[in-house]
Amino acid sequence: MKIALIGPPGSGKGTYAQLLEAKGWKRITIGDLLRKETKKNTSLGKRIKKLINTGKLVPNKIIFSLINKELKHIKNKNIVFDGMPRTLTQARFLSKLNIDKVFLIKVSKQKILQRLKYRLQCPKCGRTYNTKTNPPKKKGICDFCKEKLVRREDEKIIQRRLKEYKQHANKIISYLKKQNNLYILDGERPIKKVFSDLEKLLNK
Repeated sequence: MKIALIGPPGSGKGTYAQLLEAKGWKRITIGDLLRKETKKNTSLGKRIKKLINTGKLVPNKIIFSLINKELKHIKNKNIVFDGMPRTLTQARFLSKLNIDKVFLIKVSKQKILQRLKYRLQCPKCGRTYNTKTNPPKKKGICDFCKEKLVRREDEKIIQRRLKEYKQHANKIISYLKKQNNLYILDGERPIKKVFSDLEKLLNK
């Protein structure tokens, strides 16, 4: 099975993708794929690093190529795309991969701003935590990499990212509704409740 988790920054999609990963799913994120390629120091990796360092977006052509490459190495595993699609072009690409279900996690802007104040991220593996709702086992340390966690972004960046999400969200949601594979989850509830509902929908 292939699914995707989408929603605004701070909606919890990364948390639910990580919970699925703990149950044996393969989690794919654009950020992880880009980091993996840059670490290889290939010509493509160097190009990606230059784009990122100069604040430019990595073209979809490169992202799609990395995803296709990754999928070739995944055998007999359920796959969750964490935080993708972010644009209509990406939504169309995922449709070609025969995505079974897309879950939209809905959370109000007020709740998001409140949550993101407590969000931490591992600079090495990209895993996210929340000091209130999903804290690491050891304060300030990633459960997996043992790296020191860092604050994700300040409020100005959060507002910009929410604005960017809103610019694309309506077109993506409209497209996915036509594909008849969009499911909406109320992301303002406790993590355990949301994840329980997600698992029930996966088994339908």
